[in-house]
Amino acid sequence: MKEKIIEAIKKNNFIGWLYVQFLTCFYQILDFFLVPKPKQIIFTSFSGRQFSDSPRIIFEALKKDNKFSDFKFIWAFRNPSAFPEIDDSMKVDINSFDYLVTLLKSKYWISNDSIERLTPINSKKHIYINTWHGIPMKHLGPDEKNLEFIVKKLV
Repeated sequence: MKEKIIEAIKKNNFIGWLYVQFLTCFYQILDFFLVPKPKQIIFTSFSGRQFSDSPRIIFEALKKDNKFSDFKFIWAFRNPSAFPEIDDSMKVDINSFDYLVTLLKSKYWISNDSIERLTPINSKKHIYINTWHGIPMKHLGPDEKNLEFIVKKLV
């Protein structure tokens, strides 16, 4: 059932539009009430599938830097238990409500993908560092062929 709902959101223009409108409104309400913690950073790599790439390098550098010793670092994963190298107190399930709250309570967002889960959050309360990299010869975002509706409209 869950897979059918996800497919409908991805493929049906109207349902995808409704989904985006609902989540945008929901995020804005949460963002209004939640105040970011000035020393909290959330990381994600490849939509929560990995502990890798530029976000990991930045995380490891910040952990070693004494200037960040009082910062709280949190990693968002699809399956947090699959990453035993990260302490449980530093992990959140990216597919949970707790993730949304943690995201909006984090002053800094560091990611190599869409940390806001395909719903644009235009809050001035957060600093979003996206390390997505590539070269102009690659097809990225709207240049890609066969994008799902929801991705095409949000890129």
